[in-house]
This record gives sequence, C-alpha cells and structure tokens, in this order.
Amino acid sequence: MPRYHTVDEGYYTPPEVHRYIRLLAGKPQLRIYYDPILNYAREQVEHIKYPDYIRTNSVKNIRDSIYLYSSFQLDDILEHREIVLEKDEYLLLAYSQKLVKIDIKRIYLEYQRTKVYWLNWDNRSRKFRKYNELVSRSLLILKLMSYQETGAVLAALTTSIPETIGEVRNWDYRFCWIRDASMSIETLLKMGHREAAGRYIGFVKSVLRSKSDSFQIIYGINGERVLQEEILPELAGYENSRPVRIGNAAYTQRQNDSLGYLMDVFYRYYYHF
Repeated sequence: MPRYHTVDEGYYTPPEVHRYIRLLAGKPQLRIYYDPILNYAREQVEHIKYPDYIRTNSVKNIRDSIYLYSSFQLDDILEHREIVLEKDEYLLLAYSQKLVKIDIKRIYLEYQRTKVYWLNWDNRSRKFRKYNELVSRSLLILKLMSYQETGAVLAALTTSIPETIGEVRNWDYRFCWIRDASMSIETLLKMGHREAAGRYIGFVKSVLRSKSDSFQIIYGINGERVLQEEILPELAGYENSRPVRIGNAAYTQRQNDSLGYLMDVFYRYYYHF
C-alpha cells in the first residue's frame, strides 16, 4: 500500500493495494482468485475487461467500481486459469482509474519508495537493547491504525472478528475510541513520534464544533457521531461466528474514564514538547 513523501503534495497515500510477485527459481504454477464483492456482499458485481485493466462495478450503481491492473493476461485472472510464473509479475487493485501507464517498473518503484518511508519512520523511533524488534513491530501496528487525513486512531482495521469462536461477541471496532486512541498516542509520544499526537489532537478539536458539544466515547474515522449498528445476516462471519456487524451502538454509552486518558495525552503533548 504506497505511502511516501512527495515534494509538492505532502504524503502520497492512494487507495491502492499492490502485489509484486517475484520469481526466485523454477517455474511455479499458480491461480489468481479475483472475486471482489461490494457493499458487504449486498450488491452483485460485473467485470468489464479493457485492454489495460478490469473494471469491477456494482450492478446497481456502475460508479461504485474498482480497477485491477496486472501484467498477467486478464482472461487468465477472470477465468482462474493455471498460470506458469516465468518472470516477475504484478497486480494492482485501485479505487480509481490510473492516468499514468502501469508496468512492472512503476510497481517496483512504488514498493521501494514505500519501504524507504517505513524504514525512515522506524529509524526515528526510540530504540531498546532488549526486544527492540518486537517493540518496532508493535509501533508499526499503532502507526497503521492512525488515519492520515483526520488524525483519528482506530481500535481495529476489521469488523466482527469474534472474541470467542462461534459466539456472538463480534463487534465492529473500525472506529476511534477516545480512551484506546489516547493510550496509543501516549505510546507513540513516548517513542518519539510527536506528529501522530498532533494529528490526533487536531481530530479531537474537530469533533467539538461548538461549546455546547459534548464528548462521545467513540467517533467515526472522519468524526462521525452517529454510528448506527446493523447486522448483516447474509454473511457467515469468521469461522461461522455470527452475527456480522457494521456500526457500533456504543456511541450512545457514557464512560467518564475516557476523559482522563485524553487529558493525560494533552498534558504530555503540550508540556513535554
């Protein structure tokens, strides 16, 4: 997932997933299963093949679409044919049609730029004599939970992963809990990443639009206040752990301890820096 600095536009973070497939030895055989389903499997899709890409769109709304670029034959992808890997190949899944030509060199360049960004970010972190590699991996996870556009820090990147397989405690945690986010930001602050804390504080300020606004314990990724919970009965869930949920009714709850964690982050940010 590309991410790096540019000269004119700050961060380059397109909504894309790249897969670079390297041939190490021999002639391995593989199949590609490309089967995206939009809107939580509530809408059927159709695949339209163009010379350079496959556009997959909702039957209900053709503007709701994604684009797959690849160095493989597009018919081989759509028909799940067996492919013999004879050289390096790529797949690129994007939310928008690309204006520039996509080829293996560009994919490799995006990979290297992104790798350098993350190596530099990790290098700025505080280091330890023991367990430093484990600490670094944990910090990367916290960083990945931080949304660049607004500064919100998510509790999870998934929905409905069960607390116990086969039971019903399957919640949607793709939201910003003030308590959890504040603890994550406190950790990043201690490790030397002040910029993440600054964006998070900006997010907190943005959700209070007037003096009459009150804090919630949880907000959407863009500061949404109403997070209506909904069950999706057509989905089986992880390891058949129903129900699958989107939204979270916890936004109506009151948890006073959240403000304590938030005030601690504000204190550390403004006092120590």
